[in-house]
Amino acid sequence: PRQPDARPPADAPVGACRLKEGSSEQPPQRSTIGHGGVPPVASKCDAKVVSGMIHAISEAVQAADDTPGERTAFHSAWSPSVPIERYLLHLLRHFNCSMETWVVASVYVGRFLEQSPGLNLGALTSHRLLACSLLLAVKFHEDDIMSNKDYADICGMSLQELNRLETLMVQGLDYNLAVHPEVFEMHRRGLLEMHCR
Repeated sequence: PRQPDARPPADAPVGACRLKEGSSEQPPQRSTIGHGGVPPVASKCDAKVVSGMIHAISEAVQAADDTPGERTAFHSAWSPSVPIERYLLHLLRHFNCSMETWVVASVYVGRFLEQSPGLNLGALTSHRLLACSLLLAVKFHEDDIMSNKDYADICGMSLQELNRLETLMVQGLDYNLAVHPEVFEMHRRGLLEMHCR
């Protein structure tokens, strides 16, 4: 059984790369049965949570200092042409996961940034950070998942790139993907408050 993480993460919600457009296939339906102690709050992805995440990320990206510094695997070579707001809506449509999974992804981004000094949620990192955190949240929280190749196509990355980022994020999280119900609820409410701004 998975043990919940005792450390509360940073309050920062979320973060993914270049978008592959034109896909018209419908993603498979997903179960919303909760795992890892996270309560199943809703049966479908709550648009208010994702809206709150979009607001939170947009504010973080605008406030970020993108001056050249140490580059990481999560830095794009150039600013993605797809705005982060549109990218999030693309992931929402094609990942087709529960609201709980989006909240868990926001927890992972906060934790990962807390453990990665010098890395921020900026224009060059937000797409990759979000795609990878959502991928981990889906794998940890959802019952039905697609292959990494399918997720890579959705995220606009090569399979090798997504696999590398996934490995780096899991290592950065110290292989701890569990989320305390209290931390989950704090993030859920925070995202809902961002939606109301």
